[in-house]
Amino acid sequence: MSFLKSAISGLRSSFPKGRALFCLVASIGILWCNAQPCQETNQWKYQDYTQKPLFANKVFTKGFGVYIQWQGTKKQIATRTGGIRDAILQGFQVALTNWGVSLLMNKDHLDPSIQKYIDDYSFKQGNNRLYNAPMVFTVDCPEDANFVILVYFQKGKKFPDDKNVLAESQIKGRTILLNLHDHQAMYEQRLFDIRDSAGNLNIVPILAHELGHSFGLVHTTGHASIMAASLDLIARFPTQQDGLDLAKVLLTAIEGTAPGYFSPTDCAGLKEKDSIQKAAKRQANAKTDR
Repeated sequence: MSFLKSAISGLRSSFPKGRALFCLVASIGILWCNAQPCQETNQWKYQDYTQKPLFANKVFTKGFGVYIQWQGTKKQIATRTGGIRDAILQGFQVALTNWGVSLLMNKDHLDPSIQKYIDDYSFKQGNNRLYNAPMVFTVDCPEDANFVILVYFQKGKKFPDDKNVLAESQIKGRTILLNLHDHQAMYEQRLFDIRDSAGNLNIVPILAHELGHSFGLVHTTGHASIMAASLDLIARFPTQQDGLDLAKVLLTAIEGTAPGYFSPTDCAGLKEKDSIQKAAKRQANAKTDR
């Protein structure tokens, strides 16, 4: 019997958290085991949103089912996740809205399919036209998500020693990593500054930058952009040129990697300060020392 208990315990530990293990047991041992599928708290047709791409770029969908995975100690997760979860979801929604506004600014110059999308997802209010971004919601089960956000409260392989890196994302993918071990984040829709008075980072422009990578955009240089490589160069929200760049990748056939997949060789990160500027300054100081 002790062997049987240890065998069941070993099998249970091999299944992902959130799943229950059911076994058919006889006197000869374990005959059959099955993991009960993870059940969503809200039973509704989320697939109608998460599995319906709006363009050739399949990463951009009718809705975004986000699964947030915490990386840290039990104490860190217990004390820090509540407010941060809300900040991430609200920031994700506003970041999508800001990208949509950048498309709206270019509407007359865009492909007819994107013009139709803007008409379908915006409405007129007085003399203005307001954009209504795709729905963003959380899912309880990672297999139901079409976007995964990994939040790091402790050091790990993704953010080993470089405090300068704020976030990373899979280019043409569905995975974003946030470094909240070295940085504090907050959400403020009306605050377009990168930081508040206490030095906390505004999650909105950070997520807008990382979503740009997810849709297929790379870092830009030479002009104000949400896709600049560091916070000291980044625009506060997607610019009109960023909207033109987004329109191009939306019409590009992009399948996108699976939610949760992350490759260090095919990703991009947002840094607090521009390492290129640092290198240039070091070179200038070296010449002066000579």
